Amino acid sequence: MILPPLSGKSGSTQALIFIPGAKCPKEQYRGHMQAIQEQTSFPIWIAVPHILDQMAIPVGTGEYIKFVKDELKGKGFTSAKFLFGGHSLGSVAIAKWTHSNIDQVHGLYVQGGYVSRGIVDPARNFGAPVLTVSGEYDGWMASISRISLSFD
Repeated sequence: MILPPLSGKSGSTQALIFIPGAKCPKEQYRGHMQAIQEQTSFPIWIAVPHILDQMAIPVGTGEYIKFVKDELKGKGFTSAKFLFGGHSLGSVAIAKWTHSNIDQVHGLYVQGGYVSRGIVDPARNFGAPVLTVSGEYDGWMASISRISLSFD
């Protein structure tokens, strides 16, 4: 799913590549992604790749990102850096990928997920701004106690 920027925005055009959660079809994120576009003051492309079997495992994340970058380029967006985001399992996959490819990252947001414990003091050591969005009922993988371990 590629959503072009909304008209009437000013500033530098950006792109957000978003990795869906496990068993979450990308179309379920359309409203959320459109809300992000509406709330930003700058024009922003949104790219949500098709994930095989709807299971965003870290091993394949780079291929999904390459695919949507190529799609964005075909539509006229070219940049060396992107915003990245993910939900649940997708947030874990994208956090791991972005930390290893920090030269391509403007910022990261994880929703119902977290940055790996392997990154000590993520606020200081991640290499780009990180926003964690979580709720008390995220449960299992992103429980409030697990989120607190990444809090800085």
